[in-house]
Amino acid sequence: MVTGSAVFIGLSLILVILIQWTDQGSFGMGHRQIGLIEVNGMILDPLPVVEQIQTMEQLDHVLGVILRIESPGGSVAASQEIHEALNQLRRNKPVYASLGSVAASGGYYIACGTDRIIASAGTLTGSIGVLLEWANLEELGKNAGVKMYRIKSGKYKNVPSLFEEIQENERDLLTGVVDDTHEQFVQAVLEGRPGLEESRVRELADGRVFSGKQAFEAGLVDELGGYASVVRRLSEKLGLSPNEEVFQLDLEDSGISGLLGLASLERWMKQPFSGFRLNYLMH
Repeated sequence: MVTGSAVFIGLSLILVILIQWTDQGSFGMGHRQIGLIEVNGMILDPLPVVEQIQTMEQLDHVLGVILRIESPGGSVAASQEIHEALNQLRRNKPVYASLGSVAASGGYYIACGTDRIIASAGTLTGSIGVLLEWANLEELGKNAGVKMYRIKSGKYKNVPSLFEEIQENERDLLTGVVDDTHEQFVQAVLEGRPGLEESRVRELADGRVFSGKQAFEAGLVDELGGYASVVRRLSEKLGLSPNEEVFQLDLEDSGISGLLGLASLERWMKQPFSGFRLNYLMH
């Protein structure tokens, strides 16, 4: 038993040493690296990304983070949650955004929560605006013989309705909501792009989409380049080799997969259907 225990302890010590010297073991502890977080597709459930941001903040061996964005945007609140988490992260570590093929509306909103934005010349970005849309099925309901009955606590409770034409006062109400969230977007850009005058930001914030080259010329991005350029720039800032492997959380095999993988899918599937959602979305 004594010999067996000694062998076990010895193997355990060897395992600990190997973990500390490997890039990926135990989250790569003891190995200075750049972290990578990817935002892909519609931004609807922010929790998987927010959880990765918070994890990267806690890992001492991660000196800086690249946020790779391939997204046309998504819901207003989800984009804002990610933006808030990025602002917290960048207080402790530099965060650079790498814009892929599309990083527009909510995708650009979250990019404004980083220290530096780098886009390819052909990236589609910008689209600084808010979209609120719904279908009017009133005529369809009449043709199908469907009657809608409602009991509501206030005159605006069912605004907008799928089965009623919107009234002028109701349109004014919703326009106020859209204008308010658009102003929040403008303020996020002003905070993230301090070199731009407010009048210029408001001029650009009319919902138009830009190529990466146009966005660079307008001051919405800092530099033109692909992902490799972002790795090189951040490596230079941190004093690391640009050939160093970038660290990314293993969402399938790591112990946090329940939080960042299947759990997020389950959360998304449980979301109730709604035809009414405020979106920072390229349309």
